[in-house]
Amino acid sequence: MRLEGIQAITWVDHSFILRERPVDFIEKLKPAFVVKGKEHEERENPEKDVLKQYGGKLIFGSGEISFSSVDLMNTEWKELSLSSIKKPTDYPKRHRFSFPELVEIADQIKHLKVCVLGDIIVDEYIPVMPSACRRRTPRLSSRP
Repeated sequence: MRLEGIQAITWVDHSFILRERPVDFIEKLKPAFVVKGKEHEERENPEKDVLKQYGGKLIFGSGEISFSSVDLMNTEWKELSLSSIKKPTDYPKRHRFSFPELVEIADQIKHLKVCVLGDIIVDEYIPVMPSACRRRTPRLSSRP
């Protein structure tokens, strides 16, 4: 189900379940960039040595959440126009770039191979109301 979720995103060119060690795959693919989540920045990253051999770079996501993935998916399903997606206006200003500059850079790097290692996480939040608190055990009872 997670693979189907990734494949359903129009911005994804190719997705699959990796059945070998990521380092071995990266060594074969030789992507210009490997993108990992911010949580991996302070951990050991064995692909770093492989990337260094051919000049690839390991970069980490900022960890900043500017919009919800659910909102992105809902927008994508409702409208086909990328211009309908609300873009975070403060992010470019803080990082000193404009969207036209970003489009120009994207045009220049179309030929690069980029490998994004990761997973899709779909959470469902159910709002509940506490209905009781038991005296004998410190648990809340709730109902939707």
